Amino acid sequence: MVPRVFFKLPSLHTLNLSRNMLSKFPTEDSMVVSCSCLEELRIDDNRLEALPSYLFSLMSLKHLSAASNLIKDVPADVWCCPSLVVLNLSHNKLASLPEPKVTSLRTSGIDDGSITEFESSMIIGSPGENHVKHVNYWCSHLDTKETDFDLANHPGKEHSGLKDLDLSQNLITEVPRWLCCVSPHMENLNLAQNKLDSASRLGIYPQHLKTLDLSGNLIVNLTPWDGEYGADTSTSMCYRGRV
Repeated sequence: MVPRVFFKLPSLHTLNLSRNMLSKFPTEDSMVVSCSCLEELRIDDNRLEALPSYLFSLMSLKHLSAASNLIKDVPADVWCCPSLVVLNLSHNKLASLPEPKVTSLRTSGIDDGSITEFESSMIIGSPGENHVKHVNYWCSHLDTKETDFDLANHPGKEHSGLKDLDLSQNLITEVPRWLCCVSPHMENLNLAQNKLDSASRLGIYPQHLKTLDLSGNLIVNLTPWDGEYGADTSTSMCYRGRV
């Protein structure tokens, strides 16, 4: 087991536990994480079968490498890690990636200022057409915010999200359809030597992708790439300009 004492070192910035025989992390129920400064965690070449969700609550974690293990599962919190930029899960036993979950939704009444919160187990899926309520801007208060893509066009501004994801040499059978939504700023995606039989559609790939490796898979042709996004617009939901 990974010694829990490492997660109690408040000034720790880098932790390298690679090339050992570690098979699991401390259980989440009894775990108190105090290493708020941890930026880099390397735990390659071990015998891990899963990663705990508390790893992805580390506010400063930028680089996580867990290559060459026996990992079959990753928690959905992987998409919520606030500072994570590089994630290496190559040479594992992953057959798929977890879908991002929406745990809480907020609705607001613009006219009367009321706000309602409710819990939901909804999972991001294929949206239909969304109806937008008419707003009289002269009698309602509106707040505007920059989108992820606006931030990408301003180099001086910070934004969160994975930029480098290595999933090579796993057992993945399809490219996650929500990838462009959870990691819009991704630049490098490595899916080499998996079990992909299709490259899927253009619309599911992050817009800012610079390097894409699909070598060593089972892809026969690239027919689904025909057309701008293909006939199935549900797989290109994050590229849609309509609401």
